[in-house]
Amino acid sequence: MNTIVHQIIEKIISGSNENLESLFKKDKDISTYILNTKGMLNGIGTDLVKMALEMADEIVKESSSRKENWNVQRKADEKVLLTLFGEVNYKRTYYKHKHNKEYSYLSDEILCLSPHERMDASLEAELITKTTDLSYEKSGKRSATNLRISKQTVMNSIRNLGALDYDALIPTTNLKDQKKVKIIYIEADEDHVAMQDGSNRQVRLIYVHGGRKKQAQGVRRAIVSSSALKYVEYIYSTFVYRA
Repeated sequence: MNTIVHQIIEKIISGSNENLESLFKKDKDISTYILNTKGMLNGIGTDLVKMALEMADEIVKESSSRKENWNVQRKADEKVLLTLFGEVNYKRTYYKHKHNKEYSYLSDEILCLSPHERMDASLEAELITKTTDLSYEKSGKRSATNLRISKQTVMNSIRNLGALDYDALIPTTNLKDQKKVKIIYIEADEDHVAMQDGSNRQVRLIYVHGGRKKQAQGVRRAIVSSSALKYVEYIYSTFVYRA
């Protein structure tokens, strides 16, 4: 362990010196320095995660409890884990239980990693959070800039959440003051809008209202429910448009 930590410290010092030298002698641009430093720290992060994962594997392997109940089936099985720092490649040991013939990567299990899990939960949470404001594709790009995460992967992460609590999506404040209606109308439409780059983009519109109220002779305006609008807007943007 001490050797690995020492190597990481040396990498930090070396990387910092290189970035400072580049800042003052070549680039002379603090933004470039910040980006270079961020890249270096991400690399250090992946090294630290790899060290922690393989250290856990070594601790389990030498454990007396493990030796009493589990036999080593395979050594040094490789696995790739996507993290906020980047891609982490590490090795772990595969075991077989002496009595019930169960198989397990014990160190992964202890660290809450399922056998086929390829993405760390913190990165997955970041992806899901960013889909609130971004498309699936942009969410993947911005959550971990040094990884290529497909929009399909982001969509799968959201679907893995399971059933949504739809009631939680609708604001509950001042519900007593809101008008009750017998019928809720949902209207949808689409239009083509000219963009600044000269292209046309299809824009989808959807709104919810409780009927139309007469404003003037021959003019009727929909009474829009803001709570219902937010609810439908969330469902549409999250599960239809962003896909």
